[in-house]
Amino acid sequence: MNQQMMSQDVVKSTNFSGVARIIGLILLAFVCALVVHLINHKFLLSENSTALRDGVSVATADDASYIRPALNFLSTGEWRGSSPGVAAYVVRSPGYGMVFGLFAYLFGETGGLRVLVLFQLTLWSLAVGAIPFLARSLGLNEKISWLLGVFISLMPMFYGFLSYTLTEALTPSLVIFFYTFLFRGVKGHSQFLLLSAIMLGFAILVRPNLILLILSYLPFYGLLRKRLVPLFLLALLPMVLWQVRVHRFTGRVDLHPIYHSDAADLYRPLHEAVWDFHKMTGQTGSKFHTSINLLWEAARGNVSEDYAASVAIRSMDYSVTHTFGGPELARAYYAYIDVLRQQVTYYEANLPITKKLSGEEELIAVFDSLREEYVAQNFVHAWVVAPLKVAGILVSHSNLSLYMFQKPLRGNVLMEVLRWISFFTHVFIFSLSLIFLFRKKSKSAWALVLPAAVFFFYLIFIQRGVEERYMLPFLVPLFLVGVRALSRWRFSGFHGLHKNPASSRGRISGDF
Repeated sequence: MNQQMMSQDVVKSTNFSGVARIIGLILLAFVCALVVHLINHKFLLSENSTALRDGVSVATADDASYIRPALNFLSTGEWRGSSPGVAAYVVRSPGYGMVFGLFAYLFGETGGLRVLVLFQLTLWSLAVGAIPFLARSLGLNEKISWLLGVFISLMPMFYGFLSYTLTEALTPSLVIFFYTFLFRGVKGHSQFLLLSAIMLGFAILVRPNLILLILSYLPFYGLLRKRLVPLFLLALLPMVLWQVRVHRFTGRVDLHPIYHSDAADLYRPLHEAVWDFHKMTGQTGSKFHTSINLLWEAARGNVSEDYAASVAIRSMDYSVTHTFGGPELARAYYAYIDVLRQQVTYYEANLPITKKLSGEEELIAVFDSLREEYVAQNFVHAWVVAPLKVAGILVSHSNLSLYMFQKPLRGNVLMEVLRWISFFTHVFIFSLSLIFLFRKKSKSAWALVLPAAVFFFYLIFIQRGVEERYMLPFLVPLFLVGVRALSRWRFSGFHGLHKNPASSRGRISGDF
């Protein structure tokens, strides 16, 4: 009897210790994230206050499409942005706006922003509390699992957007919760499978590219064979309903419908054709937008046409002028300025364009032809060199995006140490986790890596826009897989002399 009571006391003590550590990790993550973003907020208030929205969140160019539909819905009952034309109704899926809209309804616009930022900080902290479980699910031992949670809490590279009104303020947390529920579910807790599908459905509505996370169910096909269809239907239902709306307004199904023929701004089908040409040459999104914005300014009469066209040409790889020659390219950009000039009146009046613009369709054909000819004559550069360049830019940086790291604290010794640690961590994440695709792997590691790898290759071969933050939702899962790969190589090397490595003490339990 005494031994039984002692055993129960030990179990209770162990459970209490585990809960206490989880709470401690959550608090550590919250304090670290709060301090970092408060310091960043202080710098912005004193040095660049216009970068703050209502003095609360970090303002971005995407605020209008994320925030305005919710505010318009609260005031008019109609979910739409303030831009003219179809884009106002469909350009952003409503997940993030719904979260802000709830807080704005309860606390007002400015108060809603404050609560939104607090919610994002809290959600991230709770997600960090689940990291040890994810690490254990990969087969890492308990001590390493907790240390990983602490490390991630201390590294701002994992949570640089919590004070922004961008989806990256939510999606890293949502992805962690999705995997937590999924791994709990495949271990026999069926109710967590249901939660994983609900979480995934909301995550996709926040950021449509997270639809790739549905691939994470596939490694567990043997366990989930009879449940996959219901799980898929539940996860996809919110986006399906949104696509019904998209089709109603645009006549097509599109996860991210940016380009519209009635748009008065740059985002028309012609812009898409020009970008499709530029990105095949290996040009980064930032350089492309700089040159196209100059063409727009030339159309408005703010800079000369010659200057804008020359910048657009000089900003591209030398292989472009070698293929076509300057005069042929200049004619295309002068024609683009002529089309943009027709848009200016509509843009300044905030009106949709309801008629065909002179020369636009012909110019789309011109840029399509330029792209096809360039790829035909520079196939290796277009499909090998350019993607490698995009991959290098995506991987080789510190991911310290906050203003405080980029401006006022740049050059500070401690900040530079942090920058280099973050840089090597970021390179480590992609090097080991993606290389791990070609090694023997567990189902859980495969579930983490597969959607991230597909999205990574999509970014470098198809999208090519080079926005480092796009990979942020996958960063923690890939980091855990990278550590797992490193630990497996260490253990396999150390125990390689044993006749039966599987029975050695180096084998880590909990992997599935």
